Amino acid sequence: MELSSRIDQVMSSSEALRINAAKQSERVSAQFSSDLETALQYENEGTINEIVQPVSKDATADEQVPSWVAPGYSFDPTAPRKPNMREFMQALSNTTVEKLLNDPNPEYQQITRLASELLYGVVGSNEDTRDWSMIMGSGDIVKAARQATAEMYAPFVDVVLIKDDAGSLTQQIATINDADGNILRSLTGGVDYVRETLENFGATSASIPEDLTSRIVVDDFSDTILDALVNFKSQYEGEALAMVADPDAAASTADFLSDRASA
Repeated sequence: MELSSRIDQVMSSSEALRINAAKQSERVSAQFSSDLETALQYENEGTINEIVQPVSKDATADEQVPSWVAPGYSFDPTAPRKPNMREFMQALSNTTVEKLLNDPNPEYQQITRLASELLYGVVGSNEDTRDWSMIMGSGDIVKAARQATAEMYAPFVDVVLIKDDAGSLTQQIATINDADGNILRSLTGGVDYVRETLENFGATSASIPEDLTSRIVVDDFSDTILDALVNFKSQYEGEALAMVADPDAAASTADFLSDRASA
């Protein structure tokens, strides 16, 4: 199985865990451990050598190996690589993966999902052109990874029209796209999940179109997604000034949401 396929499977499991966590905490905890062990085991199998090739060691090379490189994993200073799951999780948590496996703290589950998302999820089948040496050398790895992702995609939110065979509009969904208009991901889930997804792709308030509400013409567009996008635009990085600067836009949005609530 190709590495990208295996990563997609691990990420799908992680997303399923997120959705069911509130009601099925015991099952989530067990599944979390299983998924993480599978991911780490997979990294230690032969496929990992396709990413991390052994290099001859000498004193000079050892001095150039970053501190985040885990023992037993090779690193060529002349051809720097991105961290693997183990290395990235340990850099995010300041603890070992083994401790993550043995601690049921939900915060550690979040670290695992975040690591998977920033390393692989936001990339998908695209080429990862981010500068991982810069990211891992940053004082805020998460912020640096998100900023690098923003530079890679210049992401923006769009509302996609879905039509039936007769050409009639049947549905609208919100998506996050790259600068060329390619859909990177559809936006689903709760408010917190939508916000986190946008942040992981490096989106800012400027990524949300000014005419967002006017683009929505179907009655059954998700109120949760709409609220998440409106809140993200007005609140991201304290940008509540966006609405203050344009009171007509604020009034329009308020009227739109009010009409939907009373419909």
